[in-house]
Parts: sequence; structure tokens; C-alpha cells
Amino acid sequence: MMGSDGDPWFTAHMREHLASMTEQRILAREKLQLVSPKDLPKRISRKVAVSVIAASFVGIVSWWLEDGMKHSPEQVAAWMRHLMKGHLMGGPGKEG
Repeated sequence: MMGSDGDPWFTAHMREHLASMTEQRILAREKLQLVSPKDLPKRISRKVAVSVIAASFVGIVSWWLEDGMKHSPEQVAAWMRHLMKGHLMGGPGKEG
């Protein structure tokens, strides 16, 4: 359903779902005061940042599938978590 011969509708739907989940996570972390809106770069709106992260997740999964799934799903998930923590969730060193 993904990858070079995948269904574009599925990929778009997955990206939208990931964007929604990412935004909900950011809002929840703000509510718990684990991250502040000021942690996002001032020149990038939340919607843009969320869209970029969601597209990155889809890109990572597509690459993983096209590359023959040489890495474990756990490793790919760890890369995604690292990306999320490093760019949207308050920077390195903050767990979440």
C-alpha cells in the first residue's frame, strides 16, 4: 500500500493521520508543560512543522519498504522517535 507502487490515497491518508497524531501530542505536551510553543522555531508555524514531520514519517516508511525492510520495525520506530524528539518535542535530552 506504500512504496513506489503504493496507493497514493493510502499514503496521503496516512500522512494526514500522522499529522493529526503529531499535533495532538504537541498540544498534550504543552498542556503538561513538557514543551512550550516557543520551542518551535519562530519562523515555522505549528501546522508547517507538523506537516513536515508527518511527511518525514511517511518518507521513512516508504524508504524502508523500498529498501527491502533491512532494518527492524523497532529500529525504524526509534529513528522516528529521535526525529520527533530532536525537532518538535523540546530537543535532545527530553524524554517523551
